[in-house]
Amino acid sequence: MTRKINPVTVAIARTVPPSCYVCGIKDGAPDGYGDAAELRPYGKNGAWICYYCMIGNSEREAEAHRQFDAQLGACGPIGILGETTGPRPLKKGNQ
Repeated sequence: MTRKINPVTVAIARTVPPSCYVCGIKDGAPDGYGDAAELRPYGKNGAWICYYCMIGNSEREAEAHRQFDAQLGACGPIGILGETTGPRPLKKGNQ
């Protein structure tokens, strides 16, 4: 979607919440267990997966561990944890 704002045309991105590649639940939707679904990019090839699909199958759980380890390893010596997009490197200053 684009919108003309004189004299510049600006692209406006629509943010679509990710969905679990196994069950299709959207991030933040009620998960049937009294919580909001929380997805992480730890599925096969970094696909989004919900917690219950991840722990419901030993192969998917092992893949989630591999994905997390790979992402954490790519952060360098210090990584920040606890964000929904996975580990990220620590940045200093305005970098």
